[in-house]
Order: sequence, then structure tokens, then C-alpha cells
Amino acid sequence: MANCHSSHSIGDSAQENGLSTVEIRWTHQLKQLLQDLDTLPVKPPSIYLDASGVGQDQLLNLQFLVPPKKTLYVIDMGCLGATVLFTVSDNGKSLRLILKLKAIPKIGFDIRGMSRLLFMHRDDRQSKKFLAGLRK
Repeated sequence: MANCHSSHSIGDSAQENGLSTVEIRWTHQLKQLLQDLDTLPVKPPSIYLDASGVGQDQLLNLQFLVPPKKTLYVIDMGCLGATVLFTVSDNGKSLRLILKLKAIPKIGFDIRGMSRLLFMHRDDRQSKKFLAGLRK
């Protein structure tokens, strides 16, 4: 399990190119991200999705680049675990729902491994044949 109480964090950092990076370690941060993702324009796609740690059979981080907000959100899976998929924002949206919705276009970078690892975080009794929205 990651050290979620570490004082070393990228937090809200701005870079020279105007892009800021926000590390998501807590559910209140995740809820705010979910609200932000739900209000993005759909043309062109506003959500670019990637993951790290896939090759080591663990999902370390989910990364969401959101160009309209000039922000890279890094979701710390070590801190949040399966709650990433099931946390619901004040507007009733979860990351699982946002990933499934075809009305919200998303661009993924070789997400086959990420899809497999997200299945491992599913703790419901439903079929794990595919995770809608992340299938080929």
C-alpha cells in the first residue's frame, strides 16, 4: 500500500508550459475530479487516459490529461484502490460510469493492460468478461 500521508506530493503544481499536475489521493479530490470530467466539451474529446504500473501487474496510477483545463490528473491507485471506480460525486457520477458512457468521448493509450487490471479491482459479482467502455 502506498504511503498516502507522505509530505512529498506533486499536489497542484504548475509547469513551464502552463500545464498543471494534480495528484488525487483522497476521495474528496476524486469527487471534485468527477464533477469536472462531467462538464467537459465532447468535441474534440477532452479526456485522454493512460496508466502506469501496468507491466508490473499492478495499477499504480491512472492519468487523465484534460486539455480544456490544462491539467494532468494523476489518480494514486495505491491510496484509493477500488474506491476509484465506485466513489460517486455530488452530481451522481462515478469514474466507472464516466468510463462506460459513450456520450463522453475518451482517448486511451494502449489500455489493454489497464483494462485487465481494472477488472481485478471489481469486487461485485458481475461477469468480468469485459468492462464496457474499455473494450477493443
